[in-house]
Amino acid sequence: MSLANVLRGETGHGSLLRIISETFVRDEPKPPLDPVASYLRASGIPSLCAREEVLCTLNKIVRRDTVDVGLNLTFLHGTALHWAVQNELLGPSGVLYGTWECLGCLKRYGEYIDGARPEDWSRPMPKVCLKCESRAFRFIEHKFVDHALRLTGHSDGFLVLPGLQGMGILEVKSIGERGGREIKQVPQIAHMVQTHIYMMFTGFKWGKILYWQKAESGLGSLVEHHIDRDEDTIDLVRNLIRSVWSGMESKTLPDRICGNDSCARAKACPVSKTCFGGP
Repeated sequence: MSLANVLRGETGHGSLLRIISETFVRDEPKPPLDPVASYLRASGIPSLCAREEVLCTLNKIVRRDTVDVGLNLTFLHGTALHWAVQNELLGPSGVLYGTWECLGCLKRYGEYIDGARPEDWSRPMPKVCLKCESRAFRFIEHKFVDHALRLTGHSDGFLVLPGLQGMGILEVKSIGERGGREIKQVPQIAHMVQTHIYMMFTGFKWGKILYWQKAESGLGSLVEHHIDRDEDTIDLVRNLIRSVWSGMESKTLPDRICGNDSCARAKACPVSKTCFGGP
């Protein structure tokens, strides 16, 4: 291919960009929640509409989980930054605790003990594997499950920091240029809620949200926010989750979160007409 073709954005046959654009998409059916067997995901709670979930279940409405190549690449970028923070920045510093897997022999350190607190089983990154003497490890995120609330989630890790009592939650977020301007002074509300969900799982009293701004470079690309546990926020999360399951059981609709049927969320909602009582 000539330089002129490259400059015009023409990729030709055997193009990696063409392969990615054609295959790196997700478009799958999203069945309604099962009133008995389903679990909610912690990452979805900040954007959850309990009324929508109840309506979809009661009316057996199947939505679609559609993610185009652009959004999928954004997710992948975030995954890569998470890996770097865990395994290259915080792991070697000794402040990130959890489960670590040796890349030489797959032996794990700090494996979960059923019913135990993270303080009892989690470990910092080892210096050397006791089995094969490898010095290469990767962080394994812990999956939380609350069977009473029927809620699951993956934390980005646990922190032990000088000057702070006990362990704290780590939440790592990659963020674009516009969002990066917005989080200079305060974190996004959704991320604060998510941090509180992991404090709810663990009983921790504090957490850190670490933003990696993709439009910046160097140390200036990182923004840190300290979050202290707020019981009112945790109560709101618990009540929201309970309203989903109780609404399905009693066939009573939770409160509406959209002010009217012309807002952006209502227009995109598959049960908007039913929600607002339209034809």
